[in-house]
Amino acid sequence: MLLTPTRRRHQGHCSFLAWWVLLGAIYASGQSVPCSAELPVYGPKGEKLDFKIVAVTPEGDTTNLLGAGGKAYHVASKGIRLYFPKSMIGARPLRVVLADDKGTRITARVPLTGCNQRFSQRRGILDTGADVAWSTARGRLIGCTWNGDWWIRAFPMFGGTNVGVYYAEAPVDARDGSFTVEISSLGERFLFVVGKDRDPLHVFAADFVSGGKNDLGQMDLSGRCPK
Repeated sequence: MLLTPTRRRHQGHCSFLAWWVLLGAIYASGQSVPCSAELPVYGPKGEKLDFKIVAVTPEGDTTNLLGAGGKAYHVASKGIRLYFPKSMIGARPLRVVLADDKGTRITARVPLTGCNQRFSQRRGILDTGADVAWSTARGRLIGCTWNGDWWIRAFPMFGGTNVGVYYAEAPVDARDGSFTVEISSLGERFLFVVGKDRDPLHVFAADFVSGGKNDLGQMDLSGRCPK
């Protein structure tokens, strides 16, 4: 059946009211003001993807807290945002399932350790198709002298809650400021942090393609050199 504009507005209004009724039940139950956790999903180049939360279960359990169990546990969701009472902080981690309109699903492990959290997720991979376990990112820093303990670290811009946060690290060559970072075969957008001794001095982002060589070019640190 085709929806007229009036019917579409009515349907959307009902959905909006239903969500507020559910959230209102949390307040009416005597629980504390709801805390929230955001779970945005990004593509391998950092583009935002359209996902929403469809199921929430305690770790080691099969009860969907958004279904029949939601009344007892007072959990609600809207889009990528999960609402829960403060009393759940420190309890068992949650398994949160997100899905898009095509039926693609992502399961995230969410430990509730605070009242305002964010657990980004990544979907997809940048890949050359080469059968290698590691890939290389090369670049060169300019604008400073490179004597002393200079370093560079790389880690994914988004995600990491399911497999642990992985990273790579390399020294900066004192002769010319060049560096070579060997990174695992996952291809995605990375953050690169340049520092000396205990201080980070510069952060930049680059799309890292697995199965090949990645040329990061030159980064000018003029004005950021430590004294």
